[in-house]
Amino acid sequence: MERVRLTISDDQGELLARRYYKVFWDGQPGHEPLKVSEDSIIYQDDKEQKDHTITMPPTRLEWIRARLSL
Repeated sequence: MERVRLTISDDQGELLARRYYKVFWDGQPGHEPLKVSEDSIIYQDDKEQKDHTITMPPTRLEWIRARLSL
């Protein structure tokens, strides 16, 4: 599995949200792509085998989480 970083920035490049998740590229049928809509981005963490959602625009909590070191 590979660790992936998903970063969301505004038009000025300010960091709004950041998430880390695991991707297993060689799985069957393969890794699920990001699902992007007007109000959210959904991504799948292959290690946990579940979907996670970031609301769009990201919340203030997402902004804070993006600045915390993991």
